[in-house]
Amino acid sequence: MTDATTDLQTATVMGTGKLNPRQQRFVDEYLITLNASDAAVKAGYSPNGAKVQGSRLLSNANVSAAVEARRAVVSEEAGIRHELVIEKLWSVHDASMEKSGNGGFANPAAANKSLELIGKHGGMWQEGHVAGDINIQVNVHPWGKDDG
Repeated sequence: MTDATTDLQTATVMGTGKLNPRQQRFVDEYLITLNASDAAVKAGYSPNGAKVQGSRLLSNANVSAAVEARRAVVSEEAGIRHELVIEKLWSVHDASMEKSGNGGFANPAAANKSLELIGKHGGMWQEGHVAGDINIQVNVHPWGKDDG
């Protein structure tokens, strides 16, 4: 038995993982689609309020804990480690920044996306988080009388 599986079973026994059947189905569906609205509908909630219900379910402490515990189990069983994902993202970035035949970069959009994901992993885009010094240059050009 893996550590993540043990953690999931322990959480359930301690009562932090007590979910009703629809909540459990939501967790199962959410881990497949990663879309809270779709998961809510598939779990039996009304399509009319699925967006709100999906958000509520994800903010529910028991549901959130179950999602994270199940995600850890799936990642562990698949052999996914944070270090491996970051390493692969850096590889995508480096390959995307190689020069292409036309003199530009091979895929700058992929390079930017990989950096965005690395930054998200590091918590760099959370509100109130500053990851180092930021220099901003602002050029102000006065409007002339005829400019507008």
